[in-house]
Amino acid sequence: MAGIRNYWMNIFMLPISAVHEIDRLCRSFLWGEKNNRSKFHCSSWSQVSLPKAMGGLGFKEGCLWNKVLLAKYLWALSSKQDVLWVKWIDGVYLKGKSIWDYHLKSDVSWYWRKICYLRESFFLARIWRLRLLMKEQVGFAKAVWSSITVPRHRFILWQAVVGHLLTRDNLARFHIEVGSVACPWVIWKNWLNGKPKSVMHRIYLSCLAASVYHIWCNRNMCYFSQVSYTPYSLVKMIKRTIKIRLQGRFSQKDLSKNCNLYDFVQLL
Repeated sequence: MAGIRNYWMNIFMLPISAVHEIDRLCRSFLWGEKNNRSKFHCSSWSQVSLPKAMGGLGFKEGCLWNKVLLAKYLWALSSKQDVLWVKWIDGVYLKGKSIWDYHLKSDVSWYWRKICYLRESFFLARIWRLRLLMKEQVGFAKAVWSSITVPRHRFILWQAVVGHLLTRDNLARFHIEVGSVACPWVIWKNWLNGKPKSVMHRIYLSCLAASVYHIWCNRNMCYFSQVSYTPYSLVKMIKRTIKIRLQGRFSQKDLSKNCNLYDFVQLL
């Protein structure tokens, strides 16, 4: 859906109601929905909309992203690019003037009117770009979003790293009664800092993500259903998940070329 939205946002200024509805559907897909509202979550939409390198999920904030995408037309007109439609606009409307000095008339097409209205938003787009450049990149992005890791495990690991996983201490911050707020989470962020240096390093991080995911699921079973897996069963599930993932990501030929990878898979 986001891809379809971006395609039309490259062409038109979509109605605000449609943009807000698409954003609502994206939030419902991300967090789940109950009674036509997103389920409880700690992450704000502004953080989710940040690039992954800056600690977000890479979603785009609808209204602002629409203006940013259309601002490229203003840039093309401002720089007088050697494009047919720019030459046509310059000959029919601008008459050799700059787009910034043009005074909008009443007898112009609705599309040209929309582009002219974007001149104020063009500076907003530049501010948005500067805001991103000023924001520091996080050190865990490459480790959390490794392509070897199962997508669902990446999402849970991201929430754990940024401190937004729905653990008891986080729920207590919102005055939700959960009994004891003690949660057996350890600080292992230092393991995720920096870019993974090898395939085996990425696999180890994938094992970490799988461990966090399965322990999280087992913790929820303990709290809500009073049922728990044994440590042996948990380890077996984690090993099976990693083995299936690696066999799907690497062919037998790739495994035979990398002795360490082949031995690791055989041990699972």
